[in-house]
Amino acid sequence: IQQGSDGAVTKNTIPLSQCKPQQLTPGNNPATITCQNIRMNPTKAGSYTYKLEVISRQNPNQPSDFKETDTIVVKPLPVPKIGQISSTKPFYEAAKNEEIMLTWEISDAKQIKELRLISLAPDGSVNSQLKRYPIVNNTLPAQLKNFCTLTNNLICKNVPTGAKQAGDYTFKLTVIPKQGEAEPEIAKNTPNIKIKPIPPKPATPVKIVYFKINGQDASEKPKHVYEINKDRKPVDIILSWKVEPGEDIKVELLPFGDVQKPQGSKTYTLSKPPSSVTITLRVTNKAGEQTTQSVTLETVEPSRVIQPQTPSPGAIVPGETVPGETAPGTASPSPGTPDRLSPIELPPKPD
Repeated sequence: IQQGSDGAVTKNTIPLSQCKPQQLTPGNNPATITCQNIRMNPTKAGSYTYKLEVISRQNPNQPSDFKETDTIVVKPLPVPKIGQISSTKPFYEAAKNEEIMLTWEISDAKQIKELRLISLAPDGSVNSQLKRYPIVNNTLPAQLKNFCTLTNNLICKNVPTGAKQAGDYTFKLTVIPKQGEAEPEIAKNTPNIKIKPIPPKPATPVKIVYFKINGQDASEKPKHVYEINKDRKPVDIILSWKVEPGEDIKVELLPFGDVQKPQGSKTYTLSKPPSSVTITLRVTNKAGEQTTQSVTLETVEPSRVIQPQTPSPGAIVPGETVPGETAPGTASPSPGTPDRLSPIELPPKPD
């Protein structure tokens, strides 16, 4: 009869066939028997006493004799212990497609039934699928064979985790011993492991290649004045531009607003005189850096033509022609002269 310190009692019947007779009576019946190495199987560690009772054939309901052992202590099996678990690098980089690799060491490895590995986010939530590594008959699973050695200790190096996305990870390794899930849990966490994100592309430099008015670069002539007769038809000019392209480049032609392309042109109708407008090409990148180039367009009425003094009879004024002749180096006026658009540059005005 097995009685544990927790009060549990287990009865076992030992057949005489497991014992050897030592002395025989005249009828060849055993007078003395010896039983050795009878296996008892306590289910867990603890203190036990064993009571041996002898039951006679004449009185099977009452033991004829009994004897008890002293208290026997059954020590627990050694419990595996995680010595250390860490990553192979202090940090990893998503730009290099790096995967977090782990290294760990566990003592009393022959008592391991299974390993469980999971990743935790900084807030404690699970951010990876649970990985299970069963160890059957002290044989490593296929997922660990190339990374681990199993003797008295289990030593694993460069175990892949599958974690490649940028973020923060904490891996928890749990050991399930052969005697069942332990109390308290046999587990250990890694320090926080970071996979650095792919760095953003640098901002595109802001650069204006050119900004032109009717083909003339605005940087060479930032102000244009046009003499326009109020009665003539509307006059158009061509604004054209080109800037250094980039995904983050924003191009604006003010006061008209955004333009979609880094290179293009726009037709602008000049206002009737007198008028003045400043048109600005502005380029901005995602870093907020800007560059601008501006041009001012003014319209004025044609200036009055001053008539020369009447010359004395027969005198020839320089530049004047004799009727029926053409002055050297000049051409006959064209019929379209009144509609001609001539830009003139005004001298700078004091503030």
